Amino acid sequence: MPPTPQRLTVSLVGLAAVAASIWVAFEQPYTLWPWLLLLVAMGCAMVARRMD
Repeated sequence: MPPTPQRLTVSLVGLAAVAASIWVAFEQPYTLWPWLLLLVAMGCAMVARRMD
């Protein structure tokens, strides 16, 4: 069964948050932003997992 468009969108947002977190971590290693972006990514993963 293929994923729904909503689930795909949430997953892509989570993937973009992980990529942004890595980029920000290299640019500004001693800030809180990379961790906040990873929390967003984790939230997207949890939401996508619960979608039907």
